[in-house]
Amino acid sequence: MNNNLFRLIALLLLLALAVPMARAADDEKTDGDQETEYYDALTQGANFLYSGSAERALARFKQAIKLKPDDARGYFWTGLTYSELQNYGLAATNAEKATIIDDKFPDAWLLWGQCFVHTSRWQEAREKLERAFTLAPQNYLIPFNLGLCYYYSLDGENKTTALRYFKKTLELNQKYAPALLYEGCCYLKADLRFMAVISFKNVAKLEPNNADAFFWLGIAHRRENHLADAEKAFLQAIRLNPKHYEAHLQLAHMYQIDLLDKKNAEKQYQAFLESAPEDHEWRSAVFEYLSGVK
Repeated sequence: MNNNLFRLIALLLLLALAVPMARAADDEKTDGDQETEYYDALTQGANFLYSGSAERALARFKQAIKLKPDDARGYFWTGLTYSELQNYGLAATNAEKATIIDDKFPDAWLLWGQCFVHTSRWQEAREKLERAFTLAPQNYLIPFNLGLCYYYSLDGENKTTALRYFKKTLELNQKYAPALLYEGCCYLKADLRFMAVISFKNVAKLEPNNADAFFWLGIAHRRENHLADAEKAFLQAIRLNPKHYEAHLQLAHMYQIDLLDKKNAEKQYQAFLESAPEDHEWRSAVFEYLSGVK
């Protein structure tokens, strides 16, 4: 869902390009030079995308489409690049074109579904992702995105269904930290706090610099009334990301309500105000509190 994830996808697909493209050169009745040029455009574009040069990648993929407008891969890679540029409208358009040309192209269905995930169009996202999952049941990114659909949508037992998909993701890739993080959040929603602590600790083991893992670990510890552990976790989240305003807010509230530490509460509330967006729902209350104590 983030830039690193898309670059990982690009790398994996780059590694997979050689065999199908080589087969295409033998099997398709196309001019050899044009086939080589097409393959070069895709490969160079994938390299640019992986290295973070999305604009240069886009130029190469568009060239590939001109060379072979009836090949789904050019549209897929173009869509993936637009997604990297956060232009989810054009990303979805190109993903759709790829599925029209090849309706058994699971990565294109996944990309199309991810575009709808990014724009919170959950029902449409589920439809595309379920199609992708049917075609590629071993791709752990598909159940993860389905989990996001159910976690953030408003359908009845969505958190239970979300948890099932996050667990499926972990069956396929037990070290995929984002799924572990959401697994923990689902446990918190179900008030299974001990299980949540385990999930968040596992994320922290895999990614010791993941500030969100420590933030949510702090939330779980606080709900368990393990205040010393909660304080330690929130402080670690802040060390890793000094502008983690939610960690500042939670820590400040804990100092104010649970630990009766007025000085540290003020300090953390001030840090919250310095980092939180202007429309944060707690800004006015925090400002009023700080005005009152002074």
